[in-house]
Amino acid sequence: MRHSIAALHVKAVTCTIFHVTEREYFIALEYRVCRELAGMRDENLRIIWCDGFLPDPQIEISRRHRRVTGKFWIGFGGSHHELWDFHLLLGPIVKDRQQIDWAALLPPDEVTGWLSMYFASKLLVVRPYAIYPEILPSTAFTRPR
Repeated sequence: MRHSIAALHVKAVTCTIFHVTEREYFIALEYRVCRELAGMRDENLRIIWCDGFLPDPQIEISRRHRRVTGKFWIGFGGSHHELWDFHLLLGPIVKDRQQIDWAALLPPDEVTGWLSMYFASKLLVVRPYAIYPEILPSTAFTRPR
């Protein structure tokens, strides 16, 4: 199934008609991060899971950044968790927390490219505007025998 950028844009706009609070957003983001990691090709990434975001009370707005920062729990397999930092990058027009359209920042399930993990610095970066359609391996389209 091919997705065009226009179709993805329409989907994102459709999602924004629902009101989502900041608290609801971070709960939904936790599950969305888990689904994104579970779909990775690298088996070492598929065992990683997210267990809650703790956003800082202030957003960072400067000439270089517009972002929400904070901590989140990350799990590796079933036995090990760590507390990492996260950055949620916001669009250039956001001037304060009340302007954030939380629903528009949640990536749909059929896109990827929005999540980066930096293991050495224990940092997860969410770039909601860096999405592109997920491309399935060609074997997904082969007929069963």
